[in-house]
Amino acid sequence: MKLTQEQYGNIHDALNGFGEARAYSGRAMYGKSCLGIVTDTPTRAIFTLATNLADMEENELLTMLRDAPSREDSMGHRVVVYFPSLEVDEEDEDEE
Repeated sequence: MKLTQEQYGNIHDALNGFGEARAYSGRAMYGKSCLGIVTDTPTRAIFTLATNLADMEENELLTMLRDAPSREDSMGHRVVVYFPSLEVDEEDEDEE
């Protein structure tokens, strides 16, 4: 499933500084980009994201995130939580 530019922007806004939404290509994705959230506090970032999306009444997006399988990769001092089934275009990222 592909996220719209508006959904991607809402995720960025809802993170409220506790993470950065970006296009990410994780293990076994073969160059395909998906939603990645880079953070040093993954639990807090996901909780903040869910709380703020609920406040924004983004129920469809919340359901998509809840149902999408997620993975984590270490990036040194930070972690990326990514959702391989939620596609993001690199162009959408640049327009933020």
